[in-house]
Amino acid sequence: MATTSERLLPPAEEHKLLPPPSPPAPPPRRGRWLLGIAIALVLLAILFLVGYLPRHNRKKAVAAAAQNQAESLPVVNVTKARRSPGTAHMLLPGDITPLTEAYIYARAAGYVRKRYADIGDRVRQGQVLADIEAPDLDQQVVQARATVAQAEQQLRQAQAALQNSQAQEELARVTWERYRVLVMDGAVSRQEADQQLANYKSATAAVNLQQAAIATAEENIRANRADLERLLALQGFEHVVAPFTGIITARNFDIGALVSSNGASLGASTTPGGGTQQSSAVGTQGTNATSIPATPSSLSSGGGVGELYREAQIGVLRILVNVPQGSASTVRTGQPASVFVQEYTSRAFQGKVTRTSNALDPASRTLLVEVQVPNPQSLLLPGMYAEVQFSDIRANPPLLVPGDSIIPNPDGLEIGVLRDLTQQQRQNLNQVQKDQEQQAHTQAKQIHLQKIEVGRDYGPVVEVLRGLEPNDYTVVNPGDSTQEGSIIIPHDAPAAEGGNAETQGGPLNQRTGGIGIAPRMAAPTQSPQEGRGGKKGDGR
Repeated sequence: MATTSERLLPPAEEHKLLPPPSPPAPPPRRGRWLLGIAIALVLLAILFLVGYLPRHNRKKAVAAAAQNQAESLPVVNVTKARRSPGTAHMLLPGDITPLTEAYIYARAAGYVRKRYADIGDRVRQGQVLADIEAPDLDQQVVQARATVAQAEQQLRQAQAALQNSQAQEELARVTWERYRVLVMDGAVSRQEADQQLANYKSATAAVNLQQAAIATAEENIRANRADLERLLALQGFEHVVAPFTGIITARNFDIGALVSSNGASLGASTTPGGGTQQSSAVGTQGTNATSIPATPSSLSSGGGVGELYREAQIGVLRILVNVPQGSASTVRTGQPASVFVQEYTSRAFQGKVTRTSNALDPASRTLLVEVQVPNPQSLLLPGMYAEVQFSDIRANPPLLVPGDSIIPNPDGLEIGVLRDLTQQQRQNLNQVQKDQEQQAHTQAKQIHLQKIEVGRDYGPVVEVLRGLEPNDYTVVNPGDSTQEGSIIIPHDAPAAEGGNAETQGGPLNQRTGGIGIAPRMAAPTQSPQEGRGGKKGDGR
């Protein structure tokens, strides 16, 4: 049993003493620090290569492109100068006014008894328009006639007294002749002869006095008759008549209205717009119709102060146009003109220039031109806004260039004109392009800045009067490359439209306040240079 128990129990383990643990080895700090530095340097190198090399490559590419662009010839848009149309059209605004317009006033003070015409009525010259009742004026006429009759009676009395004086003078003369013979014979005394001579002279003076009295009576008769005629003329103004054949455009009174002797109605105006303009002819005697000059200010303001009627002739209308100084020499008397109004867009009314002021307005530097237009159908009305087109046939039309081609300088206007290269310039260009392994440009031209004198400005195109030849090519939208002697490659640009109002689809489609022009076209792009004095492609 003991043996079995000993087999079942494991043998006792012998406790052995373990050796003391050794201290931990210190970490390799210096090696790790060097490793971190190496890793950071590697990362920085990678970042440098990733960021710098593409940027460097781009910079080199940009520099190469810039050098290539600087060494290559610039391409510039050019266009050929062309002749303007042989017939130049100029479209200017104007106001339609009557050929004649009169403001009719009453010269007799009284009440309106009857009215025979109203607005819109066509009247004849001398036709009675209204009657005025003026009893005080009628009584003045009666009194003036009585005064004339009294003066005539006084004349007859003076004539009878003259005859009596002449008889007394004759008797005194005969008596004096007798006494003169008797005093020579000594039959009577000289005292008695002198008395008879004095009687004769007194009778002669009496005759002269009566003759003067007759002359005074005759002058009184003439004065009284003149006063009577004046009153009769005023009495005639009780009948307001039309001064000419025309149409009534305004009526400013009603029946029973009181009118004063200066022609103004004391009632309110019954015509809209009537009675707003002062007339300098109010108070003029001898007429009941005052014609006011048809100036633009007087005809557009609406009428006179207190006129009874306003009458106008519209069978022929006139249009006053202010022509600018630059075009004043092209307008002549008798020249045809076309008139356009918005109410009749498809119709042109034909007229002609009847007169000009022959002097420029110093304020606006314009020439006043009158155009008369027949109006038999009364389609045109006074006060309408119209546009007048003048046509000028030119034997030698000027050249047209784009407006963007003009280069303004302090000493005048210039334009870039293409000129052929000289033989030496051609050889130098070919040599440079051969060294750079570039294709030689046979179309290269050089730019010459030519001074010019311009005429009419149509907007997209401008007339050149001097300084340009018909076959010259000009630079469009000149840029920094447009310098004197610059060598460029020309590129044809589309021609600008303009210079003729007939190609614009009618003169009423464009409202330019002056010369009719075509719509301004976009300026061609300028490669690869920027526009002169601005950004790329912004023109001059």
